[in-house]
Amino acid sequence: MKKILTPDYLPFLTLTGGLLGFLCRFRTFGAGPNSEALYTPQPVAWTLLWLVSALTVAGIILGCRGMVTGTLHEHSYPRSLTSAIGTVAGAVGILSVSLPLLTAGADRLSLIGGILGTLSGVCLFVVAVLRHQGKQPHFLLHTPACLFLAVHLFVTCRGWSDLSQLGLFLIPFLALTTLMLASHRKVTFDVDLGDRKNSVFWSLTSAYLCIVSMADQSQLLFFGCMTVWMLADLPSLRPIPAETDLSAVETE
Repeated sequence: MKKILTPDYLPFLTLTGGLLGFLCRFRTFGAGPNSEALYTPQPVAWTLLWLVSALTVAGIILGCRGMVTGTLHEHSYPRSLTSAIGTVAGAVGILSVSLPLLTAGADRLSLIGGILGTLSGVCLFVVAVLRHQGKQPHFLLHTPACLFLAVHLFVTCRGWSDLSQLGLFLIPFLALTTLMLASHRKVTFDVDLGDRKNSVFWSLTSAYLCIVSMADQSQLLFFGCMTVWMLADLPSLRPIPAETDLSAVETE
């Protein structure tokens, strides 16, 4: 078990837990809404979903426990094509929900979200190039995505206010919340104040919740792209080289 709960295996643990959680949440919808637009309670499916969620998050926490916290960008984000592809996926996912807001005659807050989202997408494409080159992005390149996710969470919550069953929006709400926190952790690395354990935890937790959120099939492209971004653009899971200046890292 100790060999499995190591940083290298955490993405696979997250994917496995996410797929199980997806199946459990899909089962909570049963045969669909009745004539009153309500879903029949599915206590067994919900119990299994919370059990899978607890075990997955606990596994992520245990897997991160031995990581050395490197604060410098160069230690945590070396040159990586995988990270670049993940960042492109993040840009596509954000643009998929922000561009429609610019042409839908939305209210002022939604319009602000659309502008922030479009800016975020452009900035993340630039970050993807820098990830591939192994260069440190300016913190302003990640900031729009963090702000957009905060606005998007608020705007989306307004739409959920009409839903009478908590189970319909609780998981997506948690997914958007953790996505916002995970994107904020990326900003901290841009100013050499990152925390690898903290960032890996929020990124993988948000990836798990995004996979489970896809069960209702309402925002498949967005949550699918966010999953790829969070899993592919992780800080390095490898130990910091022995020759690294230990004054630049912190340990528990």
